[in-house]
Amino acid sequence: MKINHQNPFLAILVQTSRYIFAGTAGLALLALSSCWGNSPYSPQNAYPAPSPAITFAGQIQKVDNQNYTIINLGSAFNQFWQEAKYQPFEEQVKIWDRIIEAPHQNFYDTMVWEKNIRQDWPALKLRRLKFIFAQYPELYTPMLHEFSAFPAKMNASIAKFIKFFPDARFTTTIYAAPAPTFNGQGNEDGSILGLGVDMYLFVHDDTDILFAHELFHIYHSTAAKMSKETYKKEAKLTYQLWYEGLATYVSHQMNPDSSIDQILGNTQLAQLPEKELAWAAKEFLKEANEKANDPQRPEIFRKWFTISEEYRLRPEFPARAGYWLGYNVAKLINQKFTLSAMAHWDKDRVHQEVIKALTTLAQEKK
Repeated sequence: MKINHQNPFLAILVQTSRYIFAGTAGLALLALSSCWGNSPYSPQNAYPAPSPAITFAGQIQKVDNQNYTIINLGSAFNQFWQEAKYQPFEEQVKIWDRIIEAPHQNFYDTMVWEKNIRQDWPALKLRRLKFIFAQYPELYTPMLHEFSAFPAKMNASIAKFIKFFPDARFTTTIYAAPAPTFNGQGNEDGSILGLGVDMYLFVHDDTDILFAHELFHIYHSTAAKMSKETYKKEAKLTYQLWYEGLATYVSHQMNPDSSIDQILGNTQLAQLPEKELAWAAKEFLKEANEKANDPQRPEIFRKWFTISEEYRLRPEFPARAGYWLGYNVAKLINQKFTLSAMAHWDKDRVHQEVIKALTTLAQEKK
């Protein structure tokens, strides 16, 4: 879930977030496509004309004392697909560039294709567009409805978020866009949040959970005052565990009726027995003082936070166990501290508290 979340560390965390897949988009989303046979979207709805009732407003009444902006690409997507649906792929790409990307070139250059950090972006773009264009016949109608509903849903999510974190101030530009490399992703300073409407519909995300997770990342990056430079030089692996685990835990606190399977987005992780939690805590403690993301030892980061088949804690262990372990760490710490206090901790306090929690979790109950 390529992470992103307004994450101040986006350039580093290209494979971290639960909701961002850009870094491993080819592998991750092709794997997810194997489940597409259960799609709720029927083929007969492939190319209906949009209902006159569907509108794509960028804004409706915003939440008081907030200064965010919603940019809604629903109308552009509708125009694109009406022109491109029967065209060969090469022509579809040209139409995409003209209607979708050109008016928002910086967003697509930096957020979707990450041209500043990916030398292979031209090949990635063609690969991802070819994949997602093949899904648009079934996604088209659901996407139109989702684009139409997006401003109200986002406004409701922000209003709900502020009830949990009253000091939150969002000045973010929020894109509702076709974005074939992620579900949700923020830029380094939290000024931009992209929600990939096509991708989060494709993987059947619960938007209440997704929006809560992404909004927390924006808020957390400001509250914790962790700069990109400090993260690269000083943050330990415990901070990455905290960064994703706390966002995952907060999304559950904001959506208490959701199952842990829904929160983690992974049934295998959710069903792991308590003895595995103790084992994972012990394993993490062995590497807790490593860098959050060491380019010299990328396997450490990848085995905890990515969907890589090459790097796993054990061959049969579910991927992205760091989200599950971090969730349990945050849950334990929340017994003593408020979520607001936890969100404001600096890296040193985070390391201290996470080590304590992991040590407790490592003591398997008899």
